[in-house]
Amino acid sequence: SIVWNPLRSNFDGIRAPRLTPYLSAGVGLSWVRINRDYSNFNPAYFGSESWVVTGLNADIAHRTPRLLPVIAVGAGLKYELTPQWSLTADASYRFTFSDYLDGFSQAANPTLKDRYFSTSIGIQYKIGSDRGIKCPVVRN
Repeated sequence: SIVWNPLRSNFDGIRAPRLTPYLSAGVGLSWVRINRDYSNFNPAYFGSESWVVTGLNADIAHRTPRLLPVIAVGAGLKYELTPQWSLTADASYRFTFSDYLDGFSQAANPTLKDRYFSTSIGIQYKIGSDRGIKCPVVRN
C-alpha cells in the first residue's frame, strides 16, 4: 500500500507535528470464510417463479470464494508517542471484484460488486531512523 502523509516531512530537519493525518491506497487479498444462511427464506413470499427464487438456486449452486482481490482506499490519524512508537486510527473502504462476499449474488443485485468498510486502531513501531536516508530536497 501507499501512504501519503502531507505533514510528515522531517527530511529537511524540521520536526513534524505529533498528530498527523494520512491517506492510503493499495491492493491486496482478503481471505474470507463465507457462511451462507438462507434458512429463514420464505419462497411463498416471492412466489415460486420469482427471479429471487431462481437467483437463490443459482447462488446455492455457485461456489463461494476463499480469496478476494481488493482495492483499498483510506484515511487516518497518527499520533507520535516517541520517535519509534505511534498510535494510529484509520478508516478504509475496500472494493472487491466479487459479488459473493455475502454468499449471494443472483438473488440480490448481480449487477453490483460487493464492497466493505473497516476501521482500525493500532500501534506502530518504526524500525531504523530517518538519519540514514539522503533524499533530495524538492523545490518549486
